[in-house]
Amino acid sequence: MSCVRVSWRAGINRIGPAPFARVRSRNVEPCSRYSSPAPWIPTPAIDAFLHAVTAIDHRRLEAGFLAWLHQLGRETHMQSLNKAESGITLIELLIVIAIVCVLSSIALPAFGSLVQSGHARSARSALTVSISQARSSAVMRRQYVAVCPSADQIRCDRSLKWHHGWLVFVDADNNGERDTDEDIVGASQALDAGIAIVSTRGRYRIRYQADGSSDGSNLTLTVCDRRGAASASTLVMNNSGRLRSGKPSAAQAAAACAAIGT
Repeated sequence: MSCVRVSWRAGINRIGPAPFARVRSRNVEPCSRYSSPAPWIPTPAIDAFLHAVTAIDHRRLEAGFLAWLHQLGRETHMQSLNKAESGITLIELLIVIAIVCVLSSIALPAFGSLVQSGHARSARSALTVSISQARSSAVMRRQYVAVCPSADQIRCDRSLKWHHGWLVFVDADNNGERDTDEDIVGASQALDAGIAIVSTRGRYRIRYQADGSSDGSNLTLTVCDRRGAASASTLVMNNSGRLRSGKPSAAQAAAACAAIGT
């Protein structure tokens, strides 16, 4: 029986998800029983063995490549499904918009009422501070000190509307008007829109004497905002010059609310 000595070099082919071995080359040469320690293998057996290895390699390569393509397609499909599931439908969007509109219609009026209440409270506090300042200045200076409506914070206006601003000054000559040589104790600019302060008819000034008492009869200042007459309030000053809070009459509230924006 003839024989050959066969040697080959195996290589690694990385195609697809797994490496596959293939025969890169082989050398076939005659051999003898005494020339080499290699085993004696018949030539037909070698050819059959190499053919089998090559065939198996091709089948594994094709199967691995097809499996890799299948896995890649599956992962791409799952990613597209996840992206589709992360969105929202038109019906869901319309429901969210409807809920937001309902909540806004409930919250905005309450918020607007809260803002108006804060503005009215701030205006009433500012006027209270100015009147108290006039009284304390009259006692300290031992002079007449007056408070009057003033749009420019320089001269007194003959008006019942105090929401355009007011002026606190030393009325040294006791004439109820500020002269150029009389000191300004304090002043306030126009109030926020939507607030009105109206005084009792015929009372255009508040004057304090040197002992801190009021020079005149009782005075009522009515404060109204856009919430209406039901939310109006008053500052009432008695003959002794002291202030207190109160509720206006229907006529006082109507007159003050009618002055808003004028």
